[in-house]
Amino acid sequence: MNEKQISADNNTYILEEPFMVIATQNLIESQGTYPLPESQLDRFMFYMSMGYPSPDDERRLLQEPRLSLASVKTVLEKEELLKLQALVDTIKLEPVLADYILNIITATRECADLALGVSPRGGLIFQQALRAWALVSGRDYCTPDDVKHLAVPVLCHRIIPQSHNLSHKRRFADTATIIHQILEQVSVPV
Repeated sequence: MNEKQISADNNTYILEEPFMVIATQNLIESQGTYPLPESQLDRFMFYMSMGYPSPDDERRLLQEPRLSLASVKTVLEKEELLKLQALVDTIKLEPVLADYILNIITATRECADLALGVSPRGGLIFQQALRAWALVSGRDYCTPDDVKHLAVPVLCHRIIPQSHNLSHKRRFADTATIIHQILEQVSVPV
């Protein structure tokens, strides 16, 4: 993922931009599969649980004829996405906010409830996610509220609780709780 290339049959193929990996995980039928190691999980920007659709959305799924790929509409062209990615780098992240992020990351490393805190890569990805969130929110700057809003989906899969023999679902719930506790303990910049 980091090299933006793949190898198959002794051939290496460079993947063109925009490059992204979207992965799904089925926690029920996982026989024959193995959880990703922490070093690979750390390369994903977000971890989100989608849950079940709302009753209205599920009713609509049941009533509509089977959807096909032909019915999927383009919402963003490749060139537009590349421009947005470049714009993310122009979003301001004030030094005081960078210190706030660093304090949160440091708190994960010092937390007695965690066997492993957020890596330096996790911090870099966190600030990148904050900038992207500010951009889609129509701002050219990040706020402490952005940090609080994105902390769980960006950091939860990057930390390991002391009792890491938990089920995957339980582990995520525990790490989310720990991240919330850390956010309550770390001073928010004014």
